[in-house]
Parts: sequence; structure tokens; C-alpha cells
Amino acid sequence: MRPAAVAMRTTVRKRYSNLSACDYETFIAAFPNMQAWRITAKLWVQPPLSVLGHRTMYRAAARVLSYIDIVGVVEELGLWLQLVCIRAGLRTCPPIGNMNRARFTPETMRCPPALSSRVRRAVQRHAEADVRLYSLAKTMFRKEADASQIGFQTRYSPSGAD
Repeated sequence: MRPAAVAMRTTVRKRYSNLSACDYETFIAAFPNMQAWRITAKLWVQPPLSVLGHRTMYRAAARVLSYIDIVGVVEELGLWLQLVCIRAGLRTCPPIGNMNRARFTPETMRCPPALSSRVRRAVQRHAEADVRLYSLAKTMFRKEADASQIGFQTRYSPSGAD
């Protein structure tokens, strides 16, 4: 491992080593532009924003998204799976269960609600590239869904409204 990466890892560990499940703003600050970093990086440890800014991070992550055949977003996971099945030539797709509930721990359940204004400020300051990347991913996903003639008024919205 290179000395710069070792120094960065040591600094990050010292500063954020006591994060709990309830440290919303601190988590965002500890891992700036985490989604963009995860799809572009070869190393786990993220550099601070002063080293790799929002614009650079967004450009790199957007380039990676452009190589992906079917980009999806978490809240449309079931619809994304349908797109994958259509592309693969499968007639039926297995349903996806909600796995997130099983991952809640008693500690997580006791967290006080996040103050949305504080979380919003933390996201604006530390995750601007992720916000832009999400918007790009959502646009790419909707374009693919429209091209595949899968409407957003499916079994996922029983009333027919999204």
C-alpha cells in the first residue's frame, strides 16, 4: 500500500472510529460522495473532499454509469429486475422480497429521528456528486424502462398512480 493511502486510512480511522448507527450527519461527512466513490475506486478508503472534489467525482462516476447496460435505482428494484429479465429473454421474473427489515438491529430502532435540515445540509456539503449521480441514474433507468415498454404503473403501484 502506498504511504499516502496509509496516512489517509489512519486519519479517517482516528476521526470517525466511533460512529454509531445513529450518527447520520457524521456518517455522511466521513464518507463523502460514497456511492460515486464505490463505483469508481480501487481502494476502500476515500480521500477527503479537499483531495477529490464533487465535480471530479461526479465525472468519474457518470463515465462508469455510461458503460452499464441497465442502470437501476433502489426504490425501483422490482422494475429493474423486470428490465434485466426482458434483456435476458426470460418470460417470468422472480419477485424480490424486502430484505432491509431483517437488517434493523435494536440499536438502529432506538435511533432518534434525524433532523432533516441537518441531514440535508450534510448531504449538500459532502455528497453533491452523489445527488447528481442519483439524478443521472434515475434518468437512465426511466429511459430504459420507457424504451422497454414497461410502465411505472405496474403491480408496484396498485392504484395506478406512482
